[in-house]
Amino acid sequence: MKVTQELIDAFLMNDDKFSFVLNRVTGEIHLEASEFMSDESESDWNDEEMDAERDENLIVIPQISSPEAFEIMVSFTKVQEPIVRDKLLEILNERKPFRN
Repeated sequence: MKVTQELIDAFLMNDDKFSFVLNRVTGEIHLEASEFMSDESESDWNDEEMDAERDENLIVIPQISSPEAFEIMVSFTKVQEPIVRDKLLEILNERKPFRN
């Protein structure tokens, strides 16, 4: 199977309000929204379609944890020029580096 940008994005998405499912046959990636986002559970496929394929073709795409994502960012800094690396590490070492 060829890794697509969509699959990479689904893996890197770090949010407990939704998850992604990969259909091994079609290669399609579906969004499964949790009930926290609305009054009902939502998905971008119909229930009959999912029930028919659930056990055989659908795989839940794992999501990267916050500490894992942070380690990837730190690793990224290591391949940068010193001036860029130092600035990135300074930002990552702040109390809340991802705060807007």
